[in-house]
Amino acid sequence: MDAWDGGTGVDSAVLTLAHDRLEAGCAPVGVFAELAAETGDWYASVWAVCLALGIPASDVERRLGHGMAEIATEFHPGEEELCGEVLETVGLFDVPRPLDERGTEIEYLLRAAVGALGGMPSGHAVTRSRFPADSSGVN
Repeated sequence: MDAWDGGTGVDSAVLTLAHDRLEAGCAPVGVFAELAAETGDWYASVWAVCLALGIPASDVERRLGHGMAEIATEFHPGEEELCGEVLETVGLFDVPRPLDERGTEIEYLLRAAVGALGGMPSGHAVTRSRFPADSSGVN
């Protein structure tokens, strides 16, 4: 295990490659697909891309703990790009951005509106799950 990776088991060479490919302008999906095809380790490839994007290890762990890790088990060699697209769709590669005061107010109002609806239709679940968690009590 490499100290570079925050204890995730990601080899520093794989992490460096992910970082270099992202810096060169490659999309996270493509970088994941390349690493997964090259290494055969889809889980480590997810970690490498997320860490190279600057997503904190605790966020990656939380996202993977919400069932995202199991997604990759549904795919087979040769389907790395498709798997990466699905992982991107569910928000695995979303980089958290701090909100300014206006953004925070908008987020609060959106959460309050969703709460007032009493739930969300299933088609909106993916987008809804991509909202960052907060402590306001409004989900």
